[in-house]
Amino acid sequence: MRRKSSIILSLTMLLNVNTILAANNKTAAPVKSTQKTAVTKAVYDNRGFDKSGRNKDTKTKYDKYGFDKNGFDKNGFTKAGINKDTKTKFDKNGFDKNGFDKYGFDKLGINKDTKTKYSKNGFNKNGFDKNGFDRLGINKDTKTKYDKNGFDKDGFNKLGINKDTKTKFNKNGFDQDGFDKDGFDASGFNRSGMNKDTNTAYNEDGYNKDGFNEDGINKDTQTKFNKAGFDTDGFDKDGFDTNGFNSDGINKDTKTEFDKNGYAKDGFNKDGFDVDGFDIEGYNKNGFDKNGFNKDGINKDTKTEFDKNGFDKNGFDKNGYDKEGFNESGYDKNGFNIKGFNEDGYDKSGFNEDGFNIDGFDKDGFDKNGFNKDGINKETKTKFNKDGFDIDGFDKNGLDANGFSKDDNSKDSDTESLTESNDSTSTDSTSDDSAISNGSQDNN
Repeated sequence: MRRKSSIILSLTMLLNVNTILAANNKTAAPVKSTQKTAVTKAVYDNRGFDKSGRNKDTKTKYDKYGFDKNGFDKNGFTKAGINKDTKTKFDKNGFDKNGFDKYGFDKLGINKDTKTKYSKNGFNKNGFDKNGFDRLGINKDTKTKYDKNGFDKDGFNKLGINKDTKTKFNKNGFDQDGFDKDGFDASGFNRSGMNKDTNTAYNEDGYNKDGFNEDGINKDTQTKFNKAGFDTDGFDKDGFDTNGFNSDGINKDTKTEFDKNGYAKDGFNKDGFDVDGFDIEGYNKNGFDKNGFNKDGINKDTKTEFDKNGFDKNGFDKNGYDKEGFNESGYDKNGFNIKGFNEDGYDKSGFNEDGFNIDGFDKDGFDKNGFNKDGINKETKTKFNKDGFDIDGFDKNGLDANGFSKDDNSKDSDTESLTESNDSTSTDSTSDDSAISNGSQDNN
């Protein structure tokens, strides 16, 4: 009994201890604060940027238009295209806001207009055409007007021979100066600027050889500047010509009278020689022209008036024919010109440029109206053409296009003859009367 009471007492004491410990370990409930937490409100400028430069709409440092807090895009250009570093429309590498240089080429050398490596004028980003010539006609390899094969930008050598045709004319029929055998260029103007159709400085449309009218308006652009940007006097909007010189002869790059290669506006350097080493008269510093002849016509190699190929200073051999076999008048030893026609205008077969012989018939035996010598029309196979007129111009009723018959024409001819006869008789009569009157006066 005593043992049972002792166990109950121990359990009771243990329970009381746990209760006390639990009470001591119990966390007091937090006291709710009545003080409000302060919230910082972001401040944006009128373009939506905060002080750190972050845009509230895009959550980046650029707004929806691609410009940062200071108004520059990722490449450093303003909306107006001004670069923040150079203060110009081009960055320090020479490219504008769209990635093109002043000549319209991107970093890969692609032109913005043609979408190729060449501009509309035919030059690449380095200023050379497909044959390696720059805007001044200087070859990038030889540093002269001729390539390593001796041909210029237009395909002619120093003697004026074209590399494709082996003659003085290219495949289009024009020489190294751009003129055909008759002295006219592709636009119909001669070296003096006269048009072959109007015999004036302007063509039938009113434009001169450079494509400008009397008011200085260009036919292609309808402005005072052509497609290349030059006016009727050859100057661009800044007053410089194609070679970079202004009207006073000052170069835009060097700010002197000489360009970066040392040549003045007239193409000569300070010593008076051009890029090929010849002076204004065509002679080099040793006194020889491009063909090796001096002013007296003596060749430097042969010491005679003929070069090693047998041609003189003017390009003719001892018989008076040039390398193509034509004389000074343009005819070969058989009397035919480069087109194959003689002085009378007929070829070896006896036909002119229009295809008719001296009798007016073509190689098939028909005249310009389509009739043969027997009066048969080549189209209708009859004596009348498709309009119903014969070789003499009369229809089957004997009437011409104006409605007159052969008899009417004959009568008109007879009437004219009679009138002329009467006029003659009247004149003779008047002369006789005058003579009688004068004789009477003399007798008096």
